[in-house]
Amino acid sequence: MIDKLEFFIALAREEHFGRAAEVCGVTQPTLSAGIKQLEGQLGVMLVLRGSRFQGLTPEGEQVLVWARRIVGDSRTMREEMRAARHGLSGRIRIAAVPTALAMVAR
Repeated sequence: MIDKLEFFIALAREEHFGRAAEVCGVTQPTLSAGIKQLEGQLGVMLVLRGSRFQGLTPEGEQVLVWARRIVGDSRTMREEMRAARHGLSGRIRIAAVPTALAMVAR
């Protein structure tokens, strides 16, 4: 379901099925099918459709708020697990006033 939520977020941002599909690295039919499946799972229409994207339904606007939260939490979880698996890495800088330099070395 996370991948479908990511499709939905991209569609809301791009406001175009083709561009959203390109951003997600999938074909337009794959993106459209994913959105349709998401609508089926939730039991509501999320997107106003015609010959092109016409906007989100009121329910779609509500789902977009949840989707951003869920996808963000999912990404954070993956990053935390990556850090747990490989340990923390990076640079750390410590600032100190000159009178505290002797203590910093310890």
